[in-house]
Amino acid sequence: MEMYVSRIIKTLLGISLIIFVSLLSGCAGHLASAQRLAYLITFATDGVVDDERGEWKESGSNNSVKSLYIKSYRFDRDNRQKPHLYMSYLEKITPAGQAESYVYYDSLGNVFKKGTRSFNDQGQLMTDIDYAADDELLGKMIISYDGGGKQQERRFFDDKGFLYSLSFEMNEQGKIKEASISVHGKTETYKYKYTPKDSLESISNENRDGIFFEYDTAGNNTEKYLIHGSHMYYWDSSEYDSKNQMVAFTYTNELSRKKGSVSFQYDKEGNRIEVVDGPYVTKRKYQGKKVILEEAFDQYGRLQERIQTQLDTLGNPTKREVFHFDEDQNKLLPYMLFEYTHEFY
Repeated sequence: MEMYVSRIIKTLLGISLIIFVSLLSGCAGHLASAQRLAYLITFATDGVVDDERGEWKESGSNNSVKSLYIKSYRFDRDNRQKPHLYMSYLEKITPAGQAESYVYYDSLGNVFKKGTRSFNDQGQLMTDIDYAADDELLGKMIISYDGGGKQQERRFFDDKGFLYSLSFEMNEQGKIKEASISVHGKTETYKYKYTPKDSLESISNENRDGIFFEYDTAGNNTEKYLIHGSHMYYWDSSEYDSKNQMVAFTYTNELSRKKGSVSFQYDKEGNRIEVVDGPYVTKRKYQGKKVILEEAFDQYGRLQERIQTQLDTLGNPTKREVFHFDEDQNKLLPYMLFEYTHEFY
């Protein structure tokens, strides 16, 4: 039972810490001007076409109202249109108390999920609560901070009560120094260690189980490996050129323990134009820094997928098409078409 709980702890810790680190990397601030993004997606397969139209808006003072509306229609073989899915998402941020509310609707326009978020005076998330349409609690997260605004703990609940908690100790640079997870009364603690250049060197527990990183003189991460007990579970290594561009990457499949390798080629602007992953090759063409054509080939050099993207004068995508091919290089269904409209106001 302890081994089972330990596996749960490690899984939860890994997932939660990845989410937490990504959150610490910094949330984008409110846009200076409001924006609207509308899109149309057409998905065709076996004579049936799905049409999805969506629209995302940010408006109000400091973009305090965010809304997303998605409508999807299905066309049968006789081109008869049938409502397939309708979802509307509405989120309002009210300056007083800094609270957010959001609502999801199903294909009939009925509420099927809703929730609230609250923030402190510094704009940091304090609570995040999800409810079903009948107000039954689905899940709740509560976050606490220290006097300096650094996150200390996250507690998670479901409709039956407490699930687990994550607690953190931060260093002077605002990075995680120590993280602990508590599940069913059992706590496991992981310490974070950094290099003199402030790059993550290791995340390990008191038994030295954890993930370890190594870097070259330029600060590129060249090796990553997981150690548990006396076993090294996987070992990844990377090579860089004189421009600090990754040109090769060797990895170990965590399940099969088989080694694999990936190599990269770049154009003069530093865009990655080719990726070779074992026998599989992906090639890309760019307009500036945006990919406008991507083609994937199988181990026999046959084209498997092509993604074509059109950009407007500002570099925003306005149209994206996805094609698949058979062994004779004929285009196949499914076929997908994405069309976008960007507006700023």
